[in-house]
Amino acid sequence: MTEEEFAELYIRLQRHVFRYAIAHLRAAEQAHDAVSETFRIAWEKRKLIKSEAKSASAYVMGISRFVVLRQIQDRQRHPEDAYEDWAIAARERLAS
Repeated sequence: MTEEEFAELYIRLQRHVFRYAIAHLRAAEQAHDAVSETFRIAWEKRKLIKSEAKSASAYVMGISRFVVLRQIQDRQRHPEDAYEDWAIAARERLAS
């Protein structure tokens, strides 16, 4: 996958990855982190990504599922951090 193809993939999927992350993490800051981490991993593995839209989309969404799951597991291992995340999410909801 070329840099140009990757940029197009990012533009096409960034919102989908964010929506997936926010639905599961329920905190915008963590969802943004998940998007960044998803595309960082995808960038590192871009030579493995097929250029076809469906294949590339499935590959990136698979990465995002892994990243979100890892963040959820980290929350469970460190519940004190989860409280801070909850407080941030609550403030974000009140502000909007």
